[in-house]
Amino acid sequence: MGILGIRNRTENWKTAQYFTPFFECNSVRESLVKQLLEPLGKDQEGGPSTVKIELFWKGMRDYIDMLRKEGNPEPTSEDLAERYSCRFHDLRERIEKFDKCNTLKTRNYNLSEQAWKDNLYTNLSNTEIDIVLETSKHLYIGEAKGETTFQPNDKRVLMHQLIREYVMATILNDLRGSDKKIVPFVVGDNPENLKEPHPNLRHIHQISFMIDQGWLKEENVLSWDCIRKIAESAPTAS
Repeated sequence: MGILGIRNRTENWKTAQYFTPFFECNSVRESLVKQLLEPLGKDQEGGPSTVKIELFWKGMRDYIDMLRKEGNPEPTSEDLAERYSCRFHDLRERIEKFDKCNTLKTRNYNLSEQAWKDNLYTNLSNTEIDIVLETSKHLYIGEAKGETTFQPNDKRVLMHQLIREYVMATILNDLRGSDKKIVPFVVGDNPENLKEPHPNLRHIHQISFMIDQGWLKEENVLSWDCIRKIAESAPTAS
């Protein structure tokens, strides 16, 4: 039981609890990576490797801060907008085609005005990814879900959380001159429920869209029980 006898229901607390063993043992991190790579087939990495891990990662914010402290030029809103346009120039159209029942607002996924470019910069620098693992060839970005659903925010340029995280990781990868493959995954209470749109959902089903685009493998929507079993596989010494 939690503080004052109250169960802590926040996703951050649950994520920290379940992923603590992954900081203590590289072989456990390797086990998770191998599971996430399996659906990719031929794209799997060969042999053991060092797997880095971080939780609650704001990669774009910290990269910009690092450049600032080193006295190096920072990416501007124009720089990020140019990379977004290069990689995701038709993202708005893809979303509209995927779900014709939902109408996007003018600002959503649209960079035709400077204010929206500034909004994109803010979106990317404030994007937090719950679980991030890195190997020599891949960057694994994970979103943890407890009892809440993916809620859109149509005041943002990148209004959908999962899509925003993928866009941020891709553009940051570009800025770093890296060719690592981005591998998204989701952890939740019930993976099958996560894969199916809620009957009251009045916006795009983000997991279905990510799978449709080939960005997220259906097998990489995992349960908390799966994470627990991988963590319990840790040897007594790493």
